[in-house]
Parts: sequence; C-alpha cells; structure tokens
Amino acid sequence: MISLAFSGACVSLGRRTAVRQLARKEDRPVNAYVGGRMGAAIKEATCKFAVSRIRREARRPNSVIWLKGGSRPGQSAPAPRGAASP
Repeated sequence: MISLAFSGACVSLGRRTAVRQLARKEDRPVNAYVGGRMGAAIKEATCKFAVSRIRREARRPNSVIWLKGGSRPGQSAPAPRGAASP
C-alpha cells in the first residue's frame, strides 16, 4: 500500500487562471483556496515539481522521499438494492 500525502487539488480555468483548493494530508479539504493568477502560478509550480520528482525516481529508484499521508476514513458500503430505509 502506498501512503502518500495530499495537499489539495488544482483546476485550470484558462491559460492564466486557476484555483488551488488546499487540503489536509488525508485529503480532507480545508476552507481555504488560492485563485486567479496566483492560483495558476502555484498550479504550474506544483505540476513541474511533481514531474521532476517522478523523472528523478525513474532514473534512481528510491531516491525521492514522499510525504506520508494521514489515515483516511473508510467509506461505508452502499445499502443493498431493494433494502428499505428506516
């Protein structure tokens, strides 16, 4: 199993605008985001950083140290079909 920390999600809104939603290590969103040109700059830096780390890891296995993720809450199983709700 891979334990990888998440820091949020990025969404591009064109070439010069983006939104970066921040999150906790276990991938739960926090009530904070960075938008506009600053969001686009952060998104671009995040993507370049990730690609550079992946390339480095491909060249030299086990050379990159990744942040460990927190415990993620388990998802409850869906109710069987035809089951009545209380």
